[in-house]
Amino acid sequence: MRAAAALAAFLATTAPALAQDALTAFDGRSLARALDDRCSLYDAPERAALDAAWLQARGTLIRAGADPDALTARAAGFARRAQPMPCDSADAQSIALDVAAAFSNWQRVREMDFPGSERVWFAARPYPDYPAWSLSQYPVSGDPARVFGVFHQDGESALALGLPAASGLSTARIVMRDVARETGLTDPSLGGLLRVSGRPDWVRHAPPAHAETTIWASGRVLDGDQIRFVFPDRAIAALGELDPREAVRIEALDSHGRVVETLFIEVGDFTAGAAFLAAGDGMGSGGTGG
Repeated sequence: MRAAAALAAFLATTAPALAQDALTAFDGRSLARALDDRCSLYDAPERAALDAAWLQARGTLIRAGADPDALTARAAGFARRAQPMPCDSADAQSIALDVAAAFSNWQRVREMDFPGSERVWFAARPYPDYPAWSLSQYPVSGDPARVFGVFHQDGESALALGLPAASGLSTARIVMRDVARETGLTDPSLGGLLRVSGRPDWVRHAPPAHAETTIWASGRVLDGDQIRFVFPDRAIAALGELDPREAVRIEALDSHGRVVETLFIEVGDFTAGAAFLAAGDGMGSGGTGG
């Protein structure tokens, strides 16, 4: 079956290779996910690896100009195709074996980069007893003192913003598009032709003023020369609902409630990176992908 063969080839590809035939990758992964939904072919780490690969292909297609709604409809078509396929059929078992083989590659990879249009998510499966950023993006190129992403410590992970401790900040908030009030993206720069006050030139799709929603930090941790503002779990789910082409705005405030620093984060393949982390711990491999 051609979809099964394509699936094995694309589950473990790097981002440059993925861009060459993302649609084939998307189709194969869509069929595999639909079969798993019905037949429970994979365990949780295998399914996470499959989801990561599917999300990465989807993000590549959207950044190349594909309509997200059209991709949703396309995936639904593969779900309909999978519906009459017996779970114990040769085709279904071939797809299951291909995914398992590709998963073994992902399991051995400890780190992987998930590039977007302008920024990169860096994923690094954490060592259990070592606090570190497991999924991170640097909002200011060349400035490692400012970082946003998922921080892992004591077996727990949380979305956080890291800033220099000497900044004297009190709290932080994430401002993003309210998907319930605004379903589409807006681009006041007209494709980069105009400069938009208050945002970097690389940001095309930021939270629209008429449909913003805010998630405030729920905790504050001073860790040596870094201060981390920790956000509630619902912030991760909210990021996952956004379009990979858009950006969110991060605002850091002082004790008087004044916005002292504003940063922008590209949504990109955040969900793919998170799924990659859930697919295994990479222990004993030392491998690097991306």
